[in-house]
This record gives sequence, C-alpha cells and structure tokens, in this order.
Amino acid sequence: MSASSPEEIDWLGARQPLPAGDYVVKVLAPRRQVDFVLCLPCVPIVSSRLAAVLRSIGDPCLQFLSVQVGGDIPCVAVNVHRHVECLDEARSMFTRWRPEDRRPDRLGEYRAVYKVILDPARIPSDAHMFRIAGWAPPVIVSEMLKEHIEASGATGPAFLEV
Repeated sequence: MSASSPEEIDWLGARQPLPAGDYVVKVLAPRRQVDFVLCLPCVPIVSSRLAAVLRSIGDPCLQFLSVQVGGDIPCVAVNVHRHVECLDEARSMFTRWRPEDRRPDRLGEYRAVYKVILDPARIPSDAHMFRIAGWAPPVIVSEMLKEHIEASGATGPAFLEV
C-alpha cells in the first residue's frame, strides 16, 4: 500500500482496524523527541518503547501502525478503535450537533464537551484505552495503563482525571 496521509483516513471514526500499510504523518512535534504526541486528528503517535508498553496489555481494540514522523523518525500510530458509551451526561457539561449547525453527518453527537465525567459502571473492565462514544477526540486510559505508562518513564503524555 502506498503511503497515506492522516487526512485520508477517518482516524477518529475508526471502530475497526485500518488497512495495513505505510503511513506518513505530520506532527507538530515538540523541539525534543518524546515517547508520546498527538497528531491531527488526535491520533496517538508513540515511540517503539511506549508501543511495547501498550502492546503488553493485549487490548484487541488497539491497532499499531508503523509511521514516519516528518519523513524520518520511525514511530507507531495507535488506532484506538474502541468507543465506549460512558459519558455521565447528568454530571458532564456538553453541547450536541443540531440541525441548524448544518452537519447532518454529526447530528445528535457531542459537538463539544466542556466537563468530562465518566460513569465507571458503564466502562468494561477490559477497556484500558478507548474513546468516548459520540465524542472521539480524547483518548481515555485506565488507571492500570496509566501506571504502566508512568512506570516506563515515557515522556510526553499528560493525564487528567475524568
């Protein structure tokens, strides 16, 4: 397969593995190399070291794709294709796409979420890295995976409690 740019792939909407192939991604990278960075549109790009940590949890809803960052740094894009309906709508703050927004393809989905509160009872126990159904930009990780990432000494990721 020829190289593809991330704009040609529905990274956020992916609910299944993407086609195998070689991908080139453009990352607004920090001035120093890190183990974790997001490229547009919110695709985790990780070092081979951090990819090994993520692979160790054995999550079948993570797909690891070889990518070149800036054309010369080999990394791994992580396709997080599990979407979990777990936003606690009663306690979160959000807006939805409406007909007047002229995006019929997004109608009813979350347009923006200003305060994220998850309902832990709705998160499967084997969901260690996933996206929120209906609002895909953030990548959610379990406490167990967060601890593994921190123990690895990975540079770049930042965690917010939700």
